[in-house]
Formats: sequence, C-alpha cells, structure tokens
Amino acid sequence: MAWLKAAIYYFATVFAVGVVLGPLRELVVKPRVGGLAAVLVEVPVMIAAMVCFAPRAARWAGLRGGWGVHVVMGVSALGLVLAAEALAAQTLRGWSLSQLVAHFTTPEGIVGLALYVVFAVVPLFSRANAKERVP
Repeated sequence: MAWLKAAIYYFATVFAVGVVLGPLRELVVKPRVGGLAAVLVEVPVMIAAMVCFAPRAARWAGLRGGWGVHVVMGVSALGLVLAAEALAAQTLRGWSLSQLVAHFTTPEGIVGLALYVVFAVVPLFSRANAKERVP
C-alpha cells in the first residue's frame, strides 16, 4: 500500500500549493489579465510543485517497484484531486457536476485538463529521482 501513501502525500502537497495559488489567481491576477492568462501564469508553478513533490512522495512512502506502481500512484492521486476539485467547485462556486464538466470546454478548463494529465504522469517520470534520499 506504499502507492496509496505516496498518492495521498503527492495529492496533499500539490493540492496545498493550488489552494494557495487559486485565490491569488482569481482575486489578483485574473482581474488584471483575464482568465486564460491567469491560469497560464499559474501552470509553471504547479508543474514545479509536481516535479518537486512526486519523487518526495515516493521516497517518503518507501515506494518500490517498476513503472507500474508509479503509474498507480499518479492515477490514484489524480482521482483524489478530481474529487477535491469537484467538492471545491460545489462548495466555493456553487457549481453542479455538469457545470464543472462544462467548464472543461472553456480555454481555462482545457488548460486545467492538460494540467491534470501532467499531474498524473509526473510520478512516472520522477521514478528515477525517487531512489535518492529525501534531503
């Protein structure tokens, strides 16, 4: 079950970064540059968080094995983040599930979907780094 511990750690750390950046994006950046540009400003920071925390999560959880366990870690973390995003959309924006799905047809939503794919895949590419010690 190391893959589950790693997935939870990865999800929690990257989601925490998003929780900090989200209000800044919506309240500070978006009014100045628009929705799509605001999301695009956030993307590199989120990818940096993913690249940083995926190998840390694997090391912390003692994840061992080939690429398959890292794929399971990434997909499991993606499931957690999608559930959290759906809950946040309903709670903070009052969106139904169909409204959230409709959001993914907007330019901002398409970028968000691409970022979800990156989130799920990064643990696979960080597998080599997971063998190093946590500093």
